Amino acid sequence: MRAAVVVGLAFIGLVLFAPARAEEKEKKFDPEKLVGKWEFVSGEKEGTEVKGDGLKGKVEITKDTLTIKGGEEGKDVFPMNYTLDTKKDPVTIVLKGTDGLVKDQTVKGILELDGDKLKLCYALPDEEFPKGFKTKEGSKTHSFVLKRVK
Repeated sequence: MRAAVVVGLAFIGLVLFAPARAEEKEKKFDPEKLVGKWEFVSGEKEGTEVKGDGLKGKVEITKDTLTIKGGEEGKDVFPMNYTLDTKKDPVTIVLKGTDGLVKDQTVKGILELDGDKLKLCYALPDEEFPKGFKTKEGSKTHSFVLKRVK
């Protein structure tokens, strides 16, 4: 009888607290913390490390846009709108180009925010979401680590 009571209480606890845990997990990722200016720390494209000039770009994120400024003196600009799914783990991001070379292109990615460090991995246009932050040859994915500019 005692065991049945313990099991019953445990079940009630799971039922009552499971929604709270789901809400808590959803609240863990705060999209507002993405807003700001970022710079590249490291990266890889299809399993090859990105070095030198490939890391010189800057990224500016607002509430609904992500803009990459790269090339000589930041003259290459890649503006995109984005949407997040914060219920997924890792959080997913869909970027849609709004002008220039990226206009009308859509890429799917994942991201992870840890304080002032942002990990972003995305697939090339028309590819599916990446499975992780590590890329490999032929994967059609790019992955970068960025740090917040203070």
